[in-house]
Amino acid sequence: MVEEPPRHPHKGTPYKVRIDLELPRAFIVVDREPAPTLDEAVERAFDAAGRRLQDLARRLNHDVKHHESPPVGRVAALFPEGGYGFLETDDGREIYFHRNSVLGGAFSRLTPGSSVRFAEEKGEKGPQASTVTVVTLAPRPERRRRRRAAAGV
Repeated sequence: MVEEPPRHPHKGTPYKVRIDLELPRAFIVVDREPAPTLDEAVERAFDAAGRRLQDLARRLNHDVKHHESPPVGRVAALFPEGGYGFLETDDGREIYFHRNSVLGGAFSRLTPGSSVRFAEEKGEKGPQASTVTVVTLAPRPERRRRRRAAAGV
């Protein structure tokens, strides 16, 4: 469908193009913003329809990008007074992290053994973790002692 709105004496005539595609497993509607010329309006609409068809083909072929989940590590050492610590990765590497890289203000709740997800980046002195997200908190030592005492161990 091509739509030509009423002529405006000062703005010219913008054209609007709408394409409806009914496919066996999908229905695609492309409704582009008005363009100053009919050629430009048709070109924009068909470009958008082509992109949507490519997206649909990727989804139907299960050819959609899958992002790897961030690596998981555990807090190996924590220095609360300095506002930093070290994570240990599954392959045994130690990675520095700073209080500011822990999301949600959870740095104060971390203890050695806490499990975290993180993004690794290159720091001035080696690898460092950014966007550290807590997965599970390790029990604090005083809580473990209280539980053991309550259980008679």
